Amino acid sequence: MAAAIDAPLPYDAVHMERVIERAKPHRMRHRYHVLGVMLRFDGRYRLGTTVLPSHRPILSFLPAGHEEEGEISGRVDNWFTRFTWRALRIERRDQASVALTMDGRRILLPYCKAVDAVTATAMIDRIARVGRALARGDVASSLLARALVLEQFALYVDAPTVDADATGTHRALARFREALEQRACDPITIERLAAGSGLTHDYLSDLFHQRFGVRPVEYRTNVRLAKARELLTTTTMNVKQVAHQVGYPDALYFSRVFRQHLGLSPRELIRRYPLMR
Repeated sequence: MAAAIDAPLPYDAVHMERVIERAKPHRMRHRYHVLGVMLRFDGRYRLGTTVLPSHRPILSFLPAGHEEEGEISGRVDNWFTRFTWRALRIERRDQASVALTMDGRRILLPYCKAVDAVTATAMIDRIARVGRALARGDVASSLLARALVLEQFALYVDAPTVDADATGTHRALARFREALEQRACDPITIERLAAGSGLTHDYLSDLFHQRFGVRPVEYRTNVRLAKARELLTTTTMNVKQVAHQVGYPDALYFSRVFRQHLGLSPRELIRRYPLMR
């Protein structure tokens, strides 16, 4: 006979609607496990280093003891259940996910999942029913509330992340990378280049980092310095001329960046390869 799984014990079920005018970074350590869904109609939501899409409902699971770091703005409609669960053991956590053990099984979960409307509605239904059951306060309702939180958790574990816009996002990312390479040395901000992709700068920056391992600003710096190295070793241009050519109006600043990334100054590079000029 299989051993019974210790059920979660709900503390409360909350529906919160609010408008946050300005995004301010926040830190919050959770006393209870928090499991719910955020319906966000506008604004910006960042959790850790992840900027979440504004056009999808977001399921989230934040374990007890987790220090949430992020920022949020705009009109927010948030539903969540707070609960304890002795059977749930936190193994490790990072900026994007948490590793759990339950009934001897290991589970790796992201803190957030973008989901479809059907999944979000199912989660909201269970949260609302938990609230009603807790309000009644009798033994049967308490057992029902615990079962409903277990259903919520199962729904979260099984919910696939919606990626309906993957093709469009991939194309936008490809367009942005191409523009970044072609215009790396031009006097144009990365924000303006991002605007041409159809995605927000922050969201695009996170996608770019996930795909290529560096932020756009660092990628552009690498492109600029590769071009600078080529010019310094194959032309008779001096350091100031090369700096201007690759997008640095200040030759001294250019030299500092060059040394930081390549381990030697532009002049040292010129002296090392005199026959190539």
